[in-house]
Amino acid sequence: MSRLQFFAEYLKNIRSIGSVVSSSRFLAAKMVKAIDPNAGVVVEFGGGHGVVTEAILKRLGPNSRLIVFETNNRFFEHLSLLKDARLRVIHDSAETLPQYLKELGITQVDCIVSGLPFTSLPSALGERILRVVLSALAPDGTFAQFQYSLFSLRDLRKLFQTVTVGFTFLNIPPAFVYVCKR
Repeated sequence: MSRLQFFAEYLKNIRSIGSVVSSSRFLAAKMVKAIDPNAGVVVEFGGGHGVVTEAILKRLGPNSRLIVFETNNRFFEHLSLLKDARLRVIHDSAETLPQYLKELGITQVDCIVSGLPFTSLPSALGERILRVVLSALAPDGTFAQFQYSLFSLRDLRKLFQTVTVGFTFLNIPPAFVYVCKR
């Protein structure tokens, strides 16, 4: 998918696509540092163009599983072209994670990585998704989220015992990376 095609999708879906361009490899590298390479199950919310998805797959071991949720039709089609036996791409909202975990016989996940634009999503939807995150994560699980502002920091600190914040200038726009532990 070209940059122009990504931008066209952004213009059609401004509230659900948080950026005018795809995430940079630098942002992807910061995001995947939060993932234990030996994790059993990792979930990604908002796989988008697949930059972070591909970085996650490179980080994970051969016995790991990656489940990616993407609601945008074009991004879903693009992600579905990735060929990796560890990958399952789901064309549905992140809030439906519990039903898919049940279908797959998974009781908890080790890490959830998210590029969802919580600041532009309807607040009720954002709250439902964060409840899903808390219910799906293993007791020692990690939630990694990137955002373009610090607006979510206070809410995340209410939900997680530890929240660290990183930053990368090498992304358009520059981004904050939250790494949250229960």
